[in-house]
Amino acid sequence: GRPKPLLYQHMARYFARQKLDKESINTVYSHAANPMVTTRSYMLMEPIAISIDPYWLRQGIVRTLSPEEEHYGILLNDSGIVPSNTMVAIVNPETLTICPSNVVGEIWVSSDSNATTMFQLDDVAHEKRFEATIAGNDPNIKYMRTGDFGFLWNVRRRVDNRMMQPMMLEEGQCLYVLGSANETIVRNGLIYFPIDVELSIERCHPAIPSGGR
Repeated sequence: GRPKPLLYQHMARYFARQKLDKESINTVYSHAANPMVTTRSYMLMEPIAISIDPYWLRQGIVRTLSPEEEHYGILLNDSGIVPSNTMVAIVNPETLTICPSNVVGEIWVSSDSNATTMFQLDDVAHEKRFEATIAGNDPNIKYMRTGDFGFLWNVRRRVDNRMMQPMMLEEGQCLYVLGSANETIVRNGLIYFPIDVELSIERCHPAIPSGGR
């Protein structure tokens, strides 16, 4: 699912008392049909946080906010980068075409680590789930459809780690997971994620406790 930035910060503070570096806590994307779609093990940095505009997210578009606007946005942590033996595509689930770089879509995975099928799937369901192909692309490349929404984002961040001298820049594409397609709420063509609705309710009044507690 979607990494929780507040949970990460809580864990980092807790483990800091045990002298564990913040970079040792890694949030990655795992799926029932592939336990390690992404990795952070050698990134040697904290999660890369971006704040995105909720207005545009409802329309399926990713627009990052400036530092002055961040408190209005939805804070996301990355789920790591895609290993060399894996291909991840962000696909429009209706047209089965690749989404532009700033558009939310379903996460499709092509990897030798994918499960070959699931129990009691008929042939039609198996082909749709585990042998999906992208319209207009090589039909020999088969993808597993995760049923989760997300996007790939180009990142560039300075790495300040005592194990790496001199200081380096980390560049690449990170996967950002938004949530399960089955849990999204679609109204008037706009997409809402339950976790964002809950957060909005919590923010609307100080008497409403965080996490429903």
